[in-house]
Amino acid sequence: MPSPPVKVMLPVNPDLQADDSMLTRKFGQEVINYYSGTRLNRYSFLRADAAFLRRAAASPAARFVALSHLNAVAVDKSQLATFTADDVRPLIGAEPAFAVEEKTAIAQYDSTKATPLVVFLGLVDGSIGGTAAPEGEEAVEIETTNHGTVKAQPYFAVDVTPRDTYKEAAEAFQKSFEAW
Repeated sequence: MPSPPVKVMLPVNPDLQADDSMLTRKFGQEVINYYSGTRLNRYSFLRADAAFLRRAAASPAARFVALSHLNAVAVDKSQLATFTADDVRPLIGAEPAFAVEEKTAIAQYDSTKATPLVVFLGLVDGSIGGTAAPEGEEAVEIETTNHGTVKAQPYFAVDVTPRDTYKEAAEAFQKSFEAW
């Protein structure tokens, strides 16, 4: 069952509303990147920290954005669906490949076995879009290997496109939210 929907607030820069610069006249109104202007901090320096990723993904506060054929699963036209680790565990397994050390992942890699791609999107500090986080989705403390403890809510993206060895699990996952 998916988590309550995330309220997406598109960023608006009030300074650009009445912009009449040469660039605006030539190229049109500036477009603020859809994925920018939010409270999601990419924490790119933690992407190689397998122990942190393992703890973040297993956290009860972790949320997964599901993508099927590169299309995000949405509750409706304005609300992105998010899922818990328990929701996506049948797809990613108890010990996902992204949460092991690089040397181990290389040694265990099997090109004949397809696995869903999981990407660490970042951490959200506090609330999303100016609204309080729903009950049970508060920030949690997660220990990193070299950078101390961070207090936030982790977000991941997971590919739920039915493919090869995980086709049945992906189709079952998709059926679970098709009834919305």
